[in-house]
Amino acid sequence: MYNKEKRASYRARAVIDNCPDEDYCELNLNWVSKKIDVSDAHLSRSFKQDFDCNIKDYIEVKKLEKAAELLVETDMEVKAIAAFLDYTNPGYFSRKFSDHWKLPPGMYRTCNQFCFPPWDFDEDPGPYKPFERPEPVEPEGPIETGNEEKEEPILEILKKRFIKYIKKKLRQ
Repeated sequence: MYNKEKRASYRARAVIDNCPDEDYCELNLNWVSKKIDVSDAHLSRSFKQDFDCNIKDYIEVKKLEKAAELLVETDMEVKAIAAFLDYTNPGYFSRKFSDHWKLPPGMYRTCNQFCFPPWDFDEDPGPYKPFERPEPVEPEGPIETGNEEKEEPILEILKKRFIKYIKKKLRQ
């Protein structure tokens, strides 16, 4: 009878999935193959055959998932996270992270800390309260923006400045 849990690939996947935090810097094909006592070549071939995925790619995805977790849950610098996950070049780490998550590490941290607050679904949110718009305040005279010659409305000026600011932030 065929027992897939005894195959090297399944044992390797369990080792990778349950890797303790202190061993992430050592997590690679050689380390995993030593843990389960098989050769690198046999493990690579078995993993590819069973999961239709290269074991090195699987390890890299697990490291990038750990990086995302560290970015959101800690205040570690990106360089420190790269070193923790055994990336010797922080630029290479950032490129790999961006390719996987479609956001650079700094922006990923910002979005997940400020744009997507962790909601506590166990608490009752209470009755729905629609957003109440404050009453508009009329200015007590003409607004001087320094652009009077163009006679461009203040909202248009602010809109252009905001768009310029957002484009600048996205390029960073």
